[in-house]
Amino acid sequence: MFISDYNSESHRNLIIDEDENTVWAYLTQPFSDKIFLDCWIANKINAPSHKDIKENIDQYKNAPPPAPVDVLVEGYVNISMPREDMFKILWSTDGETVSIYMNDSLTAVINAAERQVFNKFLCVDCAWGKPLNVI
Repeated sequence: MFISDYNSESHRNLIIDEDENTVWAYLTQPFSDKIFLDCWIANKINAPSHKDIKENIDQYKNAPPPAPVDVLVEGYVNISMPREDMFKILWSTDGETVSIYMNDSLTAVINAAERQVFNKFLCVDCAWGKPLNVI
């Protein structure tokens, strides 16, 4: 699965891509393919503990580790088979904020101006982002 969406106001691309363990979104710098911010979207595998990630760090040399269980909201379920049709991308008018919907539910927000990323599956601020409080 690979999604790319260009915004003509900010001249940024949003890319949603998967590896063997996770799904991530990447926001580029204006007029560039260089990544400005990355945003964890979901795990494809069961969430490990922080201890398991540290003990198996070599496993994640070519891709970021999955979000560990202690940073995820209660009841989180991984997305083992993501598909392009599961995602919808909405840009702000100026193209500096992008909202990512998964299965018609707001899942993540990337705010370039504030250099912050949010995800509804996170329960604490961590390396994977900040909690997105969605009602």
